[in-house]
Amino acid sequence: MASNHVLQAMLESSWFHFVLVSLFAFLAGLEYRNYTLQQGQAVAWLNARTATLIGMLGYLLYQTGQASLFLGGLLLLAPLPWLTARDHPGEKTDGPMGLLLAMVIYSFGLLATTQPLWQLVLVFSVTTLTLTFHHHQSRLASVLEPGELATLAKFLLLAGVILPLLPDTRPFSWLPASPFKIWLGVVVISGISYFAYIVKKYLFTQQGYWVTGLLGGLYSSTATTVVLARKSRENQQQDPSLPAGIIAATAMMYLRLLLLILLINPDLLPQSWLPLTGLALVTLATSRFRVQSRQKNAPIEHLGKENPLELGLALLFALLFVLMLALTQWVLGQYGVSGLVTLSALSGLTDIDPFVLSLLSGQYHQGHPAMLTGALFIATGSNNLLKTVYALSMGQFHPLCRAVFVLMGTGVASILIGLWTLHA
Repeated sequence: MASNHVLQAMLESSWFHFVLVSLFAFLAGLEYRNYTLQQGQAVAWLNARTATLIGMLGYLLYQTGQASLFLGGLLLLAPLPWLTARDHPGEKTDGPMGLLLAMVIYSFGLLATTQPLWQLVLVFSVTTLTLTFHHHQSRLASVLEPGELATLAKFLLLAGVILPLLPDTRPFSWLPASPFKIWLGVVVISGISYFAYIVKKYLFTQQGYWVTGLLGGLYSSTATTVVLARKSRENQQQDPSLPAGIIAATAMMYLRLLLLILLINPDLLPQSWLPLTGLALVTLATSRFRVQSRQKNAPIEHLGKENPLELGLALLFALLFVLMLALTQWVLGQYGVSGLVTLSALSGLTDIDPFVLSLLSGQYHQGHPAMLTGALFIATGSNNLLKTVYALSMGQFHPLCRAVFVLMGTGVASILIGLWTLHA
């Protein structure tokens, strides 16, 4: 206990702050000098020694407690790049990059004195990583397709700006969810799909069918099943990784559903986490059977040609979501549990995401957690049976027989779990 007090006293002492600021300033200046040399800039006014003096100056002037002195020291940095360029005419010198870094180093003392030390460490780490990243920025810019970052910016705008501004109260009696809940569902689905899209497109461009199934299952297990089933007709030789990919996509569907429940309606976790986790693990283990040492490097199929974060797709999905919310409330009000079971089974024959979100986001007077959880399992089971039909009709039975039996088995198991949960 005494050692903890000694350590705490050292971390809060002025001398430790001074040493840490000076060390971080020296290292940042050293890294910047390495950066300028690699850029072919023989002359740079900011180096390790200058950076150390700037860090010390910022710390000491802030300790005076006079804001005018601290701001005056900051203004003194402005003419230094111009003076360096004037003294070395015709030579390549560092531009505004050095001045910006000097201003960051100058603020080290303020951060060490007024903020928790982790903030100073974070700023220093990000600064250093930014300087070392220049080796990769050209390659990254050439890899990214035009408009990719703009699409990401739109998503951040929708998720980080518009979502918090939406009201969390129900605007109409026939709509069992608030605008905030509706848009939250759209953001979560789009975010998961976009994650799979980015990983598949930029990180795993030449992986086998099993990885295709894993990533495609995050995007759409039904679409993945269709693509890999068609691939079985094209292959001349039987490839065990094809059915493995289809099974892996279904395993990811269960994990994706578990993530949606966790993010949108955690009240359903007590009834759903164990069967969902069990189905996912069993299905995932089955997908790896006989594939571990025979996986082939096959190009990943392009599942969905459009970016899942396109605004038009998001708005269309939101509209389907609203319609399914209203339909689910009407069915519950008119037909109760029997109507919900029928609707769950029918929704599994289409894209189940709008129905799943309607169950997770809606505030139904007639519904309770067990009823909603049971409906979720019935919908996933129905969807698995649909994928069984797709695999049989679009692929060849012999190479896909293992996937067909697994899809059929998980479909029946999911429906039975759903019926048992409904009447438990």
